[in-house]
Amino acid sequence: MEVHLTKMNLLDLYDLSRPKPLSPHVVVNTQEAAAAILKDTSAFPTPYAEKVARIITGKGFYPTGDKNERKVVTDALSGSPALVDKTGEYLYSTTKKLIDQHSYAFVGGKTKGVDVVRSVLRLAPLVWLADLTGIELKASKDAGGDYTPEELFEVLSDIYAFVFLNVDRAKVMVLQEKIKKNMPKLMDRITDNLNLGLFSGTKATVNSLMSTLFKHKKPDQEEIIHRLTENAVYKDRQVLANTLLALMVVANAELSLGITNAVDLFLEKVKELQPLAASKDIAGLRGYAYEALRLAPPFAGVYRVSSADQTVSGQSFKKGDRIFVDIQEANSKRGPDAEHPPKDLLRAEGTFDYLGEPLTVELLAQVLRAVFEKGGLARAPGHSGVLQKFKDNSRPECHYAYLNHGHLVAEWPFSLSVLYSA
Repeated sequence: MEVHLTKMNLLDLYDLSRPKPLSPHVVVNTQEAAAAILKDTSAFPTPYAEKVARIITGKGFYPTGDKNERKVVTDALSGSPALVDKTGEYLYSTTKKLIDQHSYAFVGGKTKGVDVVRSVLRLAPLVWLADLTGIELKASKDAGGDYTPEELFEVLSDIYAFVFLNVDRAKVMVLQEKIKKNMPKLMDRITDNLNLGLFSGTKATVNSLMSTLFKHKKPDQEEIIHRLTENAVYKDRQVLANTLLALMVVANAELSLGITNAVDLFLEKVKELQPLAASKDIAGLRGYAYEALRLAPPFAGVYRVSSADQTVSGQSFKKGDRIFVDIQEANSKRGPDAEHPPKDLLRAEGTFDYLGEPLTVELLAQVLRAVFEKGGLARAPGHSGVLQKFKDNSRPECHYAYLNHGHLVAEWPFSLSVLYSA
């Protein structure tokens, strides 16, 4: 193998040493121990920076930075209540328009249906992120533009999986090379759009069928960019481009998965949410957003590595131990109902850290409003009305595993249909 890799100039991409067996990970699922481990990043570091360095050049991928770097970004996104409200209203309008655009009527015209995951919840965050970064979505592969929504979703979710998830070691190299192949186009689009001043609105972000989504007021991108560039570090366009890339990667994965889990969870409580959505009671819906993040978070937990022999909350760890912090299990052991949402949810990597808590909760609440304001909302009959999900013991960090359109196991949900009154 070494001879052939040398001839192909690929030897530096591979480690030819015999693989070492991985010791089973240690599970931590109590509030006290989990909180202590998540807080002490020196004793229990994350592996993300090393992974990012393999696919991204330069600084700015803020999830791998320190708390101060992340705070600059979350303050830019969530620090202004007016901006949070504006972005929430934007996502509400986008979600509502996507539902209307992709719905189909049944015989008699009294009932409509829509695949709310495939056509709405996977797409709504992407529309916002494309608008934010100036990337032009296109309605089909042959149309003008940068990416179809499906193409952009795949590019971004691949990066997220590589950096943040525990990908099968046999698939890591293939996924890494796929990302490196896709990265130049994505970074060129983001950087070029910054250079061209597209945040002033000089270029449409979505054409053809997608253009109808932007007849309502857009979120104020200039304010977000201005708030970021108040910090001297983000006046460097490459750093700013990497920051926007990181925002796209985490928001695409975490929001699409979070809102899907929330809608699926609360389809069993339509009678509770419908009055809140119909009356625009966003404060009430925020409580359900918190409850969804507690009971059905985008991801069940995160991995850490013990940097030394140590004991936390009576649980002992050896140096090098892989630790799985089961945040979903720890949160499920405490926390009230949606009318009194917990403010002390355990959190690790995710939207609270990367978008800020106010924006995260607002976006989830506004999507719930757009979906549950529909009268007569119910699951579609049969398998189409059931999210094809299951527990995958080999991937404990994933709250669920899903079946995609090719009936292959995936981290991302693909389809769930609902009915509502026309």
